[in-house]
Amino acid sequence: MAAERAVSAPVRMRRHASGPGGGEVIVKGSYDAALQELQQRVEGVVQSWVVQLMRDSDAVLVKCALLRGVTRLCLFFGRDRAESFLLPYIITFMTLPDARGWQLKTTILRELVGVAVFVGPQAFEKLLMPCLEPLLCDSQEPVVAEALNTLARLEELGLLHGAQLLS
Repeated sequence: MAAERAVSAPVRMRRHASGPGGGEVIVKGSYDAALQELQQRVEGVVQSWVVQLMRDSDAVLVKCALLRGVTRLCLFFGRDRAESFLLPYIITFMTLPDARGWQLKTTILRELVGVAVFVGPQAFEKLLMPCLEPLLCDSQEPVVAEALNTLARLEELGLLHGAQLLS
């Protein structure tokens, strides 16, 4: 695709130097290399936030705020990094036994559809569905309601098979 080639092609900027030696300076860079460097930096920031949040069981609202942007983080990191880096954190947050965990769980469930669309049905079925199923029997009514809503939206998008719904 032409757009793909244009994005991955090296970006060249020319700047004419002024002064007695007045030569031409060419700065070469690669979009892919710059994106990878930025992804690594953002990954480090997200990782440090998550580590701090895991230690603080009272930070439910902060965890919810971070999770509200998880679909955008998936887009930023790309499918492979989303699966290897973000999904383990999402799974961990889904299984946390916080005192006010229902808020965290309902936030995750609201964002789960976007994540599932991004990572695809196989990754969703293999990694996230096992964490979603117990939430259908959660002791908190808002969690069960949101889990059912999430399943309905996933089914509407064709990300669930009939066999998954029956199990």
